[in-house]
Amino acid sequence: AGIRRRGMKTSFLAEPVEIPGASRVTQSGTPYKENVENIDSTHLTMPVKLRGEVVGLLNLKAGKNREWSPDEMDVITAIIERAALTIENARLLDESRRIAGRERAISEISAKIGQGTEIESILRTAVRELGAQISDAQVTIEIDGGQE
Repeated sequence: AGIRRRGMKTSFLAEPVEIPGASRVTQSGTPYKENVENIDSTHLTMPVKLRGEVVGLLNLKAGKNREWSPDEMDVITAIIERAALTIENARLLDESRRIAGRERAISEISAKIGQGTEIESILRTAVRELGAQISDAQVTIEIDGGQE
């Protein structure tokens, strides 16, 4: 669901956490700042945008009444933008690898099927290879011989 860093410790979040201003930031695409009196902290929630669409949130928590300087906001924004682009590139690379794997499997199965010269052998190969590629599936091929 995300990553949290406190001090020098970084941990992965298995479940989403409550982020102040999350719905407002997601809808408006603009930062949200909140001073929390009872715990003496300031939250800054920033949208993570990709091609103008909010795809995530960054939440910073600092001491009471923290004012973020324009330079700090520029650094935060630049890091968020670069992270979003890098994450998108990683997603595209992963997708390309999956597509290449699928195409490779199709090519290998096609080559095995193409080696057959008898209908029964071709069908057995097709069923065997499809069964090997699709787990927990029952594969049946029925050929209509044109008989009524």
